[in-house]
Amino acid sequence: MFTTAVKSSDTIRSFVEAGRYLLRQAGLDTAESEAKLIARHVWNTDDTGLLCASLDVTAAHRKKFFDIVKERAKGKPLQYILGTVGFYDHDFEVRENVLIPRPETEILVDKALDAVNSKIEKTRSVLDMCCGSGAAGLSVLSKLPDSILVGADISPDALSLSDANARHLGLSARAAFVYSDLFAEFCRTKPFDLIICNPPYVTEAEYAELDASVRDFEPRLALVGGMDGLDFYRKIIAEADKYLEPGASIVFEIGALQKDAVCEIAKQAGWCREIKTYVDLAGRDRVVALVKAGAA
Repeated sequence: MFTTAVKSSDTIRSFVEAGRYLLRQAGLDTAESEAKLIARHVWNTDDTGLLCASLDVTAAHRKKFFDIVKERAKGKPLQYILGTVGFYDHDFEVRENVLIPRPETEILVDKALDAVNSKIEKTRSVLDMCCGSGAAGLSVLSKLPDSILVGADISPDALSLSDANARHLGLSARAAFVYSDLFAEFCRTKPFDLIICNPPYVTEAEYAELDASVRDFEPRLALVGGMDGLDFYRKIIAEADKYLEPGASIVFEIGALQKDAVCEIAKQAGWCREIKTYVDLAGRDRVVALVKAGAA
C-alpha cells in the first residue's frame, strides 16, 4: 500500500528512504539509486542538495514524488516517467515509442571517435543509422566541431525526438534527420567519413525473455533484429561500402554473443580492410568496427 505520510517537516532524505522502501517492495534492485533520481528531479537539485535541510518540502513536492514512485513501481521505465536520461556528456530527452539510450552504448561513441581520432579535421560527414533518440550520433557530433550529422530511422517518433535533442544541445545547425529504410534514401555519390549504427539486434527468443519493463514499454521495432538478431547487420554491411569514403569506418553496437557472427558477415562482404572488436566495461563484446579499404 502506497502512503504519502511524510511530514513537511521531514528532510528530502526521508522521501528518498520512503521511495527506496516502496521501490524495493516492488522488486526493483535499483531502488536506492532510482529514489535519489526521483528526488533530484522533483526538487531540481543534485546529490548534495538531497542532504540539504533548507530546501522546501511542500505538499506539491510530496504528491509529485509519490506519483512518480507509484508509476515506477508498476514497471514503467523511470526514463520515460522523468522524460530525460543522462548519456555521455549530455542529458537527452526521451519519449515513449523511442528506445531509451543505454550506458553500454557510450562505448559506441568512444570507438566511433577513436576511428576518426587521427583525422578529425578531415571528418566532415557522419551518418547515424537507426538513430533512435539521436543520443549516440549527437554525442559524436558534439566532439567533431567541423562535421555535420545525418541521422536515419524509419520511426517518425524517433526522428522527431532526435531533432528535438539536436535543438536542445545547440547542434541543429549541423544535424539533419531523415526518414529512410536503411540506405534507401541515400546517394552513393556522397559517401560519409564515418557511419555509426546501433541497430535492432535482439533475437526473437531473447525478446520473449526480456524484462517486462523493456518488453512492455519500449518499441519492439527498435529491439528485434530477426530470428537470430542479425538481419540488420546483413543488410547494412552488404551496402555500407558504397556509402563510405575510402579508409572510413562503420562502427556497430552488437549483442554480447554476436561478435563472431557479425565479423563473419563482414568477412564475407569482402570490402573490409580491417575488422576491430571491443568489449564494454563489463567485459562483454559490444562493438565491431569495419574499416573500408583505400586511403588511410
